[in-house]
Amino acid sequence: MICNKCKTETVKNAKFCHNCGEKILLENKTVNPMDWADTEYESGEKLWELAKSGDAKAQKKLGDCYANGDYDEDNTDENFDPCKEAVKWYKKSAQQGYAPAQFAMGECYNYGDGVKYDETEAVNWYRKAAEQGYVQAQYELADCLSIGITDEKEAAKWYKKAAEQGYVEAMFSYGDCLMDGEGVKQNMAEAVIWYRKAAKLGNTIAMVKLGDCYMYGNGVEPDVETAMKWYQNAIDKDDTVAMVRLGDCCMEGRVMTKNEEKGLMLYQKAAKANKKFAMLRLGDYYSRKENKNEALGWYKKAADSEDVTAMLKLGDYYVKLGEKDKAIECYKKAAQHR
Repeated sequence: MICNKCKTETVKNAKFCHNCGEKILLENKTVNPMDWADTEYESGEKLWELAKSGDAKAQKKLGDCYANGDYDEDNTDENFDPCKEAVKWYKKSAQQGYAPAQFAMGECYNYGDGVKYDETEAVNWYRKAAEQGYVQAQYELADCLSIGITDEKEAAKWYKKAAEQGYVEAMFSYGDCLMDGEGVKQNMAEAVIWYRKAAKLGNTIAMVKLGDCYMYGNGVEPDVETAMKWYQNAIDKDDTVAMVRLGDCCMEGRVMTKNEEKGLMLYQKAAKANKKFAMLRLGDYYSRKENKNEALGWYKKAADSEDVTAMLKLGDYYVKLGEKDKAIECYKKAAQHR
């Protein structure tokens, strides 16, 4: 099925597009019981008139205009705050029960846009939209419950609801719940099913997770060849985690013929994308090869980003080199950033 709004391919029988949240009919036509999509307006004046008259969709659209900077700056004073103005219109719309506006209010509180950051308020607004079936709100609500206001059981429930509507990020997140037994009974085999669904829709995080399942036999029989295939699929989409995973396999020679040249190339490619974990792998590699300059170079580059793990690694390497004063300095910096 193809979403009429953004033309993204969705899973079979999806109720919502996983990319834009648009509601979909089985006959592949957009349906808007509350008119989920933004209404086209003849002019800014028309939009303004409808919003002032209490039209919830117009109020949400007007809020979007302010949030996106699509307004006439010449008619505003120097103290005008477009984010606060956006919140004002989102709230008017949300209070009428319009789910996209309720979701927008959740986003504002979650990211502190136009209002003071307030996770409790964000959850309240996300929940209002989620209970009406708004898929993006279901996912964001689950994230808040999983990461901040910890309620693993309810988080898993909302991840599942969003996943069943075809929302890709929710698919692998619900897979994580099943894999780790967070909020639901552990079921690795079912987790693999959800990872595969998301991976087939092109999500590289799910591809790597699926590769890990086949590599280590989590929920499936171990199958190195299939694991490598999923890692490579993710690499083809420039996923740096997959690069390091496959690089590790090449370096270790544990499940394939040892190939340090290929492993080094994969680490370097990920490091060029500014990934600290790849820089640390390169530091470790050159440390084993007793190439002091290269090892220090990569450890320092990773530590320059104030990454605590990198600072500790750099300190450990200075200890190995017998440069204790420099090691202590690294450990102090790491302690300050914990």
